Formats: sequence, structure tokens, C-alpha cells
Amino acid sequence: MPQVFYLGLILFTLGKVLKDKNVDLLESRREFRVIFSWVTGLYSMSVVLMEVITKDAGYSVQLDLINSSFIFVLVFFISFRIFQFRENVFPTEEIQKEEVTEEPLDENLLQKLNSLLKDQKVFLQENLTILALAKRLNVPEKKVRRLINQGLGYRNFNEFLNHFRIKEAMFILSDPDKNDFQVLRIAMDLGYGSLAPFNRAFKEIVGMTPSDFRKQNSSAK
Repeated sequence: MPQVFYLGLILFTLGKVLKDKNVDLLESRREFRVIFSWVTGLYSMSVVLMEVITKDAGYSVQLDLINSSFIFVLVFFISFRIFQFRENVFPTEEIQKEEVTEEPLDENLLQKLNSLLKDQKVFLQENLTILALAKRLNVPEKKVRRLINQGLGYRNFNEFLNHFRIKEAMFILSDPDKNDFQVLRIAMDLGYGSLAPFNRAFKEIVGMTPSDFRKQNSSAK
């Protein structure tokens, strides 16, 4: 049944949207993801269900009118939420600075986070989450999100993790004593589950692959 396929595709997409919510550092954007997913999901499932129920009844003007009304309400609602949260869902640098001045950051907490990163290298932990960091710091998850976003200046949690992991990777790849370390081993040691996301993050930040970076540093010495 095509309806089942469409429903599965919709649920998969919405699941991805909700999953990405966990790495988003802005509460307003996280809230928007949840609202968007629920509204879109309920509407999509309703449409598929109505098509299954009325598939033998033929074309219905009433059903078409109801469907169009739902679409209008859905578009209006989403547009309203985007307009309402336009400054928070898609924040500018100036707006973020204003938010910082409203509620000063916890400098002691920022020092503790920096200690976890620099001294304990907590970023090496595989599948590290904001919740795990919050537990290590013994503070609410929301506070850690704000700290990473406004205190350290990262857009999302993945960007935050990749920055420290790739910096460590550059140090390892530049070390002549570690030339025998395979790139895959380095990726796994840095907390990546596989080689592909490591290569992708490295190239995005450094501008070249880990192997090319190692060759460049080896030839320069």
C-alpha cells in the first residue's frame, strides 16, 4: 500500500527532526522542532488514515474541503510560530548578544566545563550527549546548552564536539611518533563511531582529509 510507505517516510523524517533536536542548543528552536513534528505528524497520519478508510468511496468534495482546511490551518500555524519566534528560531549575532546581557553566564560553571574539556578530555567519549555533560557538571541540561551556545559560541552540540575532537586529531596527526597510528584508530579513539563522520568533520574544519594533513605535515619536517 502506498499510504503505508508514505506514512513510514513521514514518520522517519519527523523522527530525524526530533533526533536533531538533541544537538540543538537554542531552546526556542528545540521547541519549534517538537511543535512542528507533532502537528505535521498528526496531520499526515490523519490524511493517510482518511485515504485508507474512504478509498472505496471515490472522490469526495467534503473530504477534499476538510483536507484543504487542514493544510491552511497547518501552514498558518507554522507561519505564525516562525514569525513569533523569528528572532530565536533563526537568531542573529546581535540578538544572541542581547540574550547574554539579560542573564549573565555562570563563570564558575564555564570554568568547570573548560576543565572537563582540557584536563579530562571528556569530548573523547563516544556518543557523548548534552545530558551526560549536564550530569558530570551536576546542572540542568538547559544550562549546559546555554553555556555551550553563549559561553563558548557554538551553534550546535556536534559543532562543539567536532571542534575539540579535530583539534586533538591535528595534534596526533602532526606527531612523528604516532605516524603508525591508522586514521581509523585515531577516529575511534576520538569518539567517532566510524571513519566517515571523522573524515567529513576534519575536512570541513581543516579543509583537507586527515591523510592529506598528515602527508603535508610530514613533508614540511
